[in-house]
Amino acid sequence: MKRMLLLLTSALALLVFTFGASASPAIRLKAHIPFAFYVGSEELPAGEYIFSLRELAPHSASASSLAVLRKDGTMVTWLPTLPGSDCRTMEDRLQFNKYGNKYFLSKVENWGSQANLRVTGAERELRAKGNSIQGPTLLAMK
Repeated sequence: MKRMLLLLTSALALLVFTFGASASPAIRLKAHIPFAFYVGSEELPAGEYIFSLRELAPHSASASSLAVLRKDGTMVTWLPTLPGSDCRTMEDRLQFNKYGNKYFLSKVENWGSQANLRVTGAERELRAKGNSIQGPTLLAMK
């Protein structure tokens, strides 16, 4: 039952994201990622990506989603995000957690917005094995 509810909620959020029902425009960050990385449980190869962050409801600090697209605009993955604190950075940034040679996207920031990604099971497992977090920050391209 919980799985069905999660699936239904995710599908509804994806529809809202896809059809642009939000009153706020999507924040789009372009970046060249020089290493393979995980977004949620999906591993993506190094390359150029577009990260599109959108509120799922007008003036909602707690309901947002992140779509990761290839350079040509095709969607690679989509997932809900957790709210972050107010962000006052002047640069668009992507924060990764690094464990050994594995990178996990953990945060997307731009002026006024911050979205955190949920910690995945694979990331929790690496932490439990005693791996410490080393977090590179990448600046998005303009």
